[in-house]
Amino acid sequence: MEEQGFIESREEMEELLREEEIGYLGLSLDGEPYVVPLNYSYADGKIYFHCGLKGKKLVCMTANPQVCFTVAVSWRRFASTPGETRAMWTATV
Repeated sequence: MEEQGFIESREEMEELLREEEIGYLGLSLDGEPYVVPLNYSYADGKIYFHCGLKGKKLVCMTANPQVCFTVAVSWRRFASTPGETRAMWTATV
């Protein structure tokens, strides 16, 4: 079983957002979920990522601007028993 760590303080969230480079943008269109891994940057309380002038991300965000952005970092992987790998991680949503 994985040990989970969710960050709740704004300072810790911002630190993680500044340190990491890959996030997952969660979108929804017509009730169907769509999650996209992407490179991003974080500055002045805003998340920046590129998007083409056409494409599914832009279609989804235009139709439904309610989105979710998740960043996770796995800080340690270890084998607890032969054939089993466990991960310890932290995330902000």
